[in-house]
Amino acid sequence: MDGRTVLERVPINKLIGLNRIYVLTASDRTASASELIINGLKPYMNVVLIGTTTVGKNVGSVILYERDPQKQKNNTWGMLPIVFKIMNAANSSDYGNGFVPDVEVKEHQELPIFPLGDTEEVMLRTALTHIGVRAEGNNLRAEKTAPFSFRPVISSIDLTPARKNVVLD
Repeated sequence: MDGRTVLERVPINKLIGLNRIYVLTASDRTASASELIINGLKPYMNVVLIGTTTVGKNVGSVILYERDPQKQKNNTWGMLPIVFKIMNAANSSDYGNGFVPDVEVKEHQELPIFPLGDTEEVMLRTALTHIGVRAEGNNLRAEKTAPFSFRPVISSIDLTPARKNVVLD
């Protein structure tokens, strides 16, 4: 080492060729870390949102309170000040009112809950249709217009196809 710093350019997108990601959003349950991922990926790829508008939490805070149990008896207040605003690589933080979905799908309380990856789940089915995949029961068929090829997800535990889900190449 000669005391000089050498900066190496490493692509942020380690998944070569990935230029689009689909994110399923569920209104008041999509905030903070989920929105950070959405905002963080926007400068690098097309982020397609399916669902409802997210919360819009583009800030972070820390809790300040008296930690000494003896002093807590007389000092019962605390503060939660906003201490930072989340920005992406393009210096964008314009989601204080939430991210509006590209394809709106409202989940209702009366809808049945399906296992993760079940193509009967309304938001997953909508995403697959938007991608160009037709779900027929447990079978997935790529439409002629689908811009992706598909391969089965393999379980790393037993190396068998896992619930016939798909990933995008």
